[in-house]
Amino acid sequence: MMTESTLKNYNRILVGVDESQTASLAVDRAIMMAKTDEAKLIIASVINDREIMGVSKKAILGFGAATPDQVNQVKDEVTTMVQRYVQRASDAGVDAESVITLGDPRGEIATNLANKYDVDLIVVGATGVNLVGRMMLGSTADYVIRNAKCDVFVVHDYLETK
Repeated sequence: MMTESTLKNYNRILVGVDESQTASLAVDRAIMMAKTDEAKLIIASVINDREIMGVSKKAILGFGAATPDQVNQVKDEVTTMVQRYVQRASDAGVDAESVITLGDPRGEIATNLANKYDVDLIVVGATGVNLVGRMMLGSTADYVIRNAKCDVFVVHDYLETK
C-alpha cells in the first residue's frame, strides 16, 4: 500500500545559483519541487576562486591577486543574491537555507555540497556555453550530470535558445 511518504520523491534539494536568468528559473523550479515534496531546499552559490583571483579568462577582479576588500565585496554581493532566493522560497512556504562557498562550482555542487548536505536532487540551470566552450571547459550542468551521485534536474531558458 502506498502512503503519502512513499509518494515523496525528494527530501533534500540543492540548487546552484548565480546571477543568470537560468539560475532564477532553476530556483523557481526547485521551490516548486521542494513545496510538492515538502523537502528542505539548500540554495548554494559557489564563488569561483579562479575567477576571483584573476587566473581565468573570466576574471572578476582583473589579473593577479585580489585584495581582501575586493573578495569581501564579491562575497557580500553573492550573499545578497542568495538571500533574495532564500526569501523567495520562504515566501512560498519552503524551508530553505543558504550556502556560499569558494571553489570550483562544478565540483562543489556535484560532490562536496551534495555529500555534505546529503541531497537526493540537484537542480541547475543550463548555461549558454557553446560547443567549443563545453569541449574546452565543460559546462557546470554537464559536469554535475556526469559526476553527481543523485538525481540532477537541468532547467533551460527556452527564450535564450530561440
